[in-house]
Amino acid sequence: MQLRLKDNFRRLCVRLQFLKLPRKIPGTVIFMIMITLVVVNLGVVFVYTTYRKYEQNLASSEEMISQVLNTLYLIQISSEGKWQAIIQISQTAELKFSLSNKPTANYFIESYAASSLREHLKGIGNHFLISIHLPNQQWLNVNYQLKSPAALMQIFIVILAIVIAFALLFSAWTLVRFTRPLREFKRMAEQLGVGFHRNPIIEYGPAIVRETADAMDQMQQRIHNLLRDKNQMLAAISHDLRTPITRLKLRTQFIQDPGQAQEWLSDLDDMESMINQILTYTKDIAKTEELVDLDLVALIYAISDNYAEQGYHIICQSSIARLPFKGRLLALKRVFTNVIHNATKYAKQISVMIQTSDCYVKVIIQDDGPGIPKAQLSKVFTAFYRVDHARTAKQGGTGLGLAITQDIVHAHKGTIELQNCDPQGLKVIITFPVSS
Repeated sequence: MQLRLKDNFRRLCVRLQFLKLPRKIPGTVIFMIMITLVVVNLGVVFVYTTYRKYEQNLASSEEMISQVLNTLYLIQISSEGKWQAIIQISQTAELKFSLSNKPTANYFIESYAASSLREHLKGIGNHFLISIHLPNQQWLNVNYQLKSPAALMQIFIVILAIVIAFALLFSAWTLVRFTRPLREFKRMAEQLGVGFHRNPIIEYGPAIVRETADAMDQMQQRIHNLLRDKNQMLAAISHDLRTPITRLKLRTQFIQDPGQAQEWLSDLDDMESMINQILTYTKDIAKTEELVDLDLVALIYAISDNYAEQGYHIICQSSIARLPFKGRLLALKRVFTNVIHNATKYAKQISVMIQTSDCYVKVIIQDDGPGIPKAQLSKVFTAFYRVDHARTAKQGGTGLGLAITQDIVHAHKGTIELQNCDPQGLKVIITFPVSS
């Protein structure tokens, strides 16, 4: 049941690959989205406050007109002695009334009929001073000054929106300031143990980030010194062994039995070959050689053709005629030479296929040899490890070839994988990331 669920999930993932959803969102896109949200938010706040202010002004205007008309109606039905009391109780904080013998405002109305007065007051605005003619040669002076609390609320909302916008921008800037050094840490951690010959990490950002960066640099330097001392020790021991091996080869000339002398020379040659491979391993070519622009397809074809000319049955195919690649030429040549050479020792038919996509290149070297036991597929990349019970046609080597190969592949941010074929054979899959 569990296997069936896994298979169904795998099929679903394959079907959804056409969506090509982005795994990462660039910081510029995030910043632009945030700016857009802030601008839209400010626009919505502005439209809302403007419309709210218009609604409140309209309501206040209607209330003012009703109050003026009611006051005039009360004056009309009451005696002149009660007019002063009526205007006192009709006044509000925004609306003030007063009586006079002549108009005190530049704008005055002779007739105070309800219909005509309403039309006059509607278009007069939120701040005005008018005089309305009353019976008995009296004038009612109306002073209207709208003091709406909505304006203060609108200002508060706009200021709050601006503060939130700046807070979001500051948070985004702070996040970028913290995450950029962390991305640098991730990049350096990926290179840790693969390549130590690099410039120190750029120290910037908050104090804790700079301190962590400095600690990371010191740790990297200590690891580099330990590996350098180990390699120097191995190189010194291997170099010093060359002298006694040379002396032993000279002494074999004095052995009377030719067969025994040949066995001694064969063992000494094996020892010298092992020493040479150890010296090559300790030189760390994959980490010290400079990066150059090269054609990966042409390099692999050249190596394959070289072995084909030596009589090996090898076929090389590629989905692309040319592939620009930035890498270490001698190190990459060693990678494919090691893998193809191992295949020639244990197989008769060898095929090399180069497959490319937008983000990676995959090189598959497949042979029809005896393969490697499944339990030992991951162990063969360990330095000095040798398979004992597979590919027994020709035993040899020191167990450093695949270790060096894996080291070089990792130095180019690639991967190497071994798979047994059905019914027999071994498949080596080397994958490198490439820019689209």
